[in-house]
Amino acid sequence: MKKILQYFVLLLMFLNINNKTFSLEDEVVLILGYNNTRSNDVKSMRLIAKEELKASTILCKPNPLPIDFEVADHVIDVPLKPDMASVSIVKGFLESKKLKVKAILPFSDIGTQLGAILSEQLG
Repeated sequence: MKKILQYFVLLLMFLNINNKTFSLEDEVVLILGYNNTRSNDVKSMRLIAKEELKASTILCKPNPLPIDFEVADHVIDVPLKPDMASVSIVKGFLESKKLKVKAILPFSDIGTQLGAILSEQLG
């Protein structure tokens, strides 16, 4: 577990090479899916994203539970299917709040394909 969080910190530091300064409302880290038993990990990622990237977190998952709203800054109810409907849901949320994606973290197997599509489309 600790190795996963260390890897996440290194990944975020690598992605932060341009050192732009934005407010927490401007840039976000997308976390795509997770097993609800890993809520403490998502909470840790939220803190790391704020400290290292000056970014807030958006948890994307189907049928969010009350705990999800406690561990992430924002939550999007999305099926995580690798299709344009799921992409549109995420992009619509980002556009409505004028958010820029700084990093995408597929945190479950089901989130990897959607993460790849979003990464391609969002640059």
